[in-house]
Amino acid sequence: MYAFVFGPVAVTSEHFETVEPDGSHEFGTRLQVRRVNSDVVDAQRQVAGRDGLHTTIGDPIWRADLFGVVGGPPDNHAHAHYHPTFDGMQPCEREFAPGIVADPIGWARGQLADVGALLTAGGAGALAQQLDQSEVDDAWPAIEASIRANFSGPRFRPDQLAMLSFTH
Repeated sequence: MYAFVFGPVAVTSEHFETVEPDGSHEFGTRLQVRRVNSDVVDAQRQVAGRDGLHTTIGDPIWRADLFGVVGGPPDNHAHAHYHPTFDGMQPCEREFAPGIVADPIGWARGQLADVGALLTAGGAGALAQQLDQSEVDDAWPAIEASIRANFSGPRFRPDQLAMLSFTH
């Protein structure tokens, strides 16, 4: 997993695979905008390795699954979709957008060009005021590289995915 932290949110990119109820084996990059939780740890003690800030990546706010399907043509993204809202960890139903299948990188760049809008649509508009969009823009080359690094696959057989599903 790759994580890029921008104040109150992180953009994460990871390889993901799943077997859908229809038997299709999807694989590719899961790109998310997630909350960041930061807490001061042992602020009154001076103990090396224990002082400072404890940062965790929390609940997703927005997600794009830039997925291809096993058996499709090379570099296919036929199953690409996104989830603009979440209820806790549960995403809304899949949504589809023009361009996400034909050019998932360009589509993702367009989405991340206005993270504030994604946050607002996802019910986290208050976080948008704490975000510096220029930091996200400056990190785009690294984010793009992480998306491309996670496109490869599939990495698992369907029977292996059943055993690994608890981690996804």
